[in-house]
Amino acid sequence: MEMEMVKNYLRAIEKVQAEALVLAWQLAAALKQVIPDIDVTFGWTGIDKDILCFHSATHRKLPSTFGENILLDNVIREVFPDLPVFTPKGVWLTKKEAKKIRKILLKLKEDS
Repeated sequence: MEMEMVKNYLRAIEKVQAEALVLAWQLAAALKQVIPDIDVTFGWTGIDKDILCFHSATHRKLPSTFGENILLDNVIREVFPDLPVFTPKGVWLTKKEAKKIRKILLKLKEDS
């Protein structure tokens, strides 16, 4: 195998990772308006590095109104259907929070 091909491959991975990091930070910053402790990682258990995983200690439990709760993943996928996202430990939202986040994400999408 030619070394130039290897170098090109590694540069391409670095570029994709850099773009993914910017996207992850932008999403997390936008979500902090509703979920102040939101955090984002790539993958969950060291695998699936192509999935953005969102975490929140304050939104891990179901809201008291069971049946009216919405997972953050679902709201993100409504706006960005092709974006691979996951909340491994659950990031639960009330309908009001989901509506705010949907609005924030639509604005982010519109501005990009």
